[in-house]
This record gives sequence, C-alpha cells and structure tokens, in this order.
Amino acid sequence: TYEELTTDLIIKFNNTYKADPVYVTLEATKSLTGRDLVDGEFKFDLHKTDSNFVYNENTIMQDDVVLTLNASGIGDVRFMPMMFDKEGTYYYVIVEDEKEENGIKPDDTVHKVEITVTDNHSGDLVASLKVNGEEVTDSTADEIIFKNIYKAAATEIVIKGTKTLNGRDLEAEEFSFELYDKDGTRLETVKNADDGSFTFKAIPVDKAGKYEYTVKEVKGNGEGITYDTAVYNVIVTVTDNLDGTFKVEYAYSKGEEKADGVTFVNIYTAPKPEPKPESPQIPQTSDNTNLGLWLAIA
Repeated sequence: TYEELTTDLIIKFNNTYKADPVYVTLEATKSLTGRDLVDGEFKFDLHKTDSNFVYNENTIMQDDVVLTLNASGIGDVRFMPMMFDKEGTYYYVIVEDEKEENGIKPDDTVHKVEITVTDNHSGDLVASLKVNGEEVTDSTADEIIFKNIYKAAATEIVIKGTKTLNGRDLEAEEFSFELYDKDGTRLETVKNADDGSFTFKAIPVDKAGKYEYTVKEVKGNGEGITYDTAVYNVIVTVTDNLDGTFKVEYAYSKGEEKADGVTFVNIYTAPKPEPKPESPQIPQTSDNTNLGLWLAIA
C-alpha cells in the first residue's frame, strides 16, 4: 500500500565561490661601478602607499632587506612574498636605504610599483604589475634596478726632502731643488727653509696606481760649496682601500741603492788665508859684518 504525498519536496544546493589568493614577490637588482659588490651590503625598503606613491617612515612594510650576490656578481634583492585575497589595486614604493659614505654614491631612484589583482573566475586571483608606469612582462621582469657608483676621494702626493750643509750654518733659500715626472718633465723648483727642509707642491691623485718622480739639486756657484750630485728616484704607490680612501706609500732610491728619504748633503770649505809676506831680518847690533850694507840699503 502506498500513500500519496501531496507536499512538494524542494532540495536546495547552496554553493560558495571564493578564489584562491595570489602571492607576489617583489624583486630588484643592484649593480655597483668602481668596485665589486659584497654579499649582504646595501639595504632596501618596501613601502605600502596610495596612488600618489607618497612614503615615509610610517609606510614601511619591509625594511633593511639586503642583497644576495649571485654568480654573475650582481646583487639580487628579494622581499618577502605578499598575499592578496581580494581584488583591487595596491601601490608600493621600493627605495634604497643608504646614505653617501665610504665612497659610495647611493641610487636615490624611487621605484613605483602598482599591483592589480583580478579574479579569473576559475578559482584563482591573478596579479599584474606595473613598475614606474610600465607593464611588467617576462621580458621586462628586471625593471627594478638600482645602480651605484663607488669612487674613493682624491688624495695627494707630497714629496719632501732635507738639505744638510757641512762646514758652516745653512741659510734659508740658499739651495734649489727640482722635481721631475717619469717622462723627464720638470714639474717644479723649490728652495730650502732655514731648517734645511724643502717640500714640493702637493700633486692631486684620484686613481690607484704607481707614480714615478725624480728629485735633483740645482748645482749653483756658491763660493766654497761642493754640491751633492745625487739623483733620487721616488716611486709612489697609491692603493684604493675600498672604503672611500686611498693609501699612499713612498719608496726612495739613490742610484741602485734604497734610501730612507731624499737628503742632499753639501760641503762648505772655507778659503785658505793668503800667506803674509816675510818681514826683512834686521841684523843683531853685536854683529857688524853687514852693517855698512844695511845702512846703504836704508
């Protein structure tokens, strides 16, 4: 026996759709001209902003992210992945967090990143990027590039010497000295101070390398002076400390021998006094042998 049902049976299926979130990892590259990059140096900040891309210390999302040196010597900068679970447009700024020091001129470029998240209606959220207003594609994936320049501050080469005079006291500006470059071109002539020291004008240098000079004394015509004819070679080695400074080292030689510095020694010899004429001898009064002769001469 069957009982007839007169009530309609309604079956409802309630589905919920929610697309899976999308993850975006922002990356940048760093290059340095002037010296090699060091792994872990340079810091970068990621700011979350509005469409005006205005940023300050209160907008920082990720800070002090350092680069990782890759096999090509380029610095890779990778921020932590960001999750997006809603459609919309999001704005970010990436900047280098460095100041000018140790010979490094930082890159003050402000890279503006625009991320648009949309639903593909297949269960996923997808993200598209613009960097500095340009669409990012597979061929332009490395649009965020920071370029730095390293250059050590210029230094100076200062060549000095000493003059010694044996035989009498030295006078200021009594002797002259010449400085020549490696090609034999005379650069400068200076005179000694009253203490015997002399210094050539500082030579500015902004590159590492070896610089060669020659120092000579000018042979004068001072009375009684024997001049030092030595020729000093000065080799100056300038080394970049890679911290924005140079190290300057001096090596001296006189002929084939090493020297501690540039020292010229002159000798003064006083003129010999002229001999006095001999006085005529007057005979003794008790000796009358030549008296008449002396009287005649007188």
